[in-house]
Amino acid sequence: MLNKEVWLKGEYLACQHLKKLGYKIISTNAHLAHVEVDIIAMQPKRLVIKGLMAEYKAGNLLKESYLAAKKQAQNVLVFVEVKARSSKAYGLPIEAVTESKQMRIKRFAEVFVNSCDYANMPVRFDVISILDGQIEHIPNAF
Repeated sequence: MLNKEVWLKGEYLACQHLKKLGYKIISTNAHLAHVEVDIIAMQPKRLVIKGLMAEYKAGNLLKESYLAAKKQAQNVLVFVEVKARSSKAYGLPIEAVTESKQMRIKRFAEVFVNSCDYANMPVRFDVISILDGQIEHIPNAF
């Protein structure tokens, strides 16, 4: 499979994965000042609360912390970098999300948030790594 085909299939799979989880896709392949972000999505408040509940039930949050976080929960704007590979020949997909790439995405997010209706929404940076069709979603990757 050609690199472009792997990349296109990877982005499609990543979008489908996020939609299946309940995220709303806001934009794909968004560009600002020579920087591209693969996917911009919104994680609804109800999913944020569901995640907090899972952390509480797993014993990772104290009851007081859970209740405080639940009270403050809101929609989250998620900037997603997608890396897809058909094999490990050139390393794992996640290894391609370099520190400089992370910094560019963070600058992009700052400009994006300040230029639209998302100024008061919390922001998160995820990576979706796809290796030979297998999806690994890493929330809060950087």
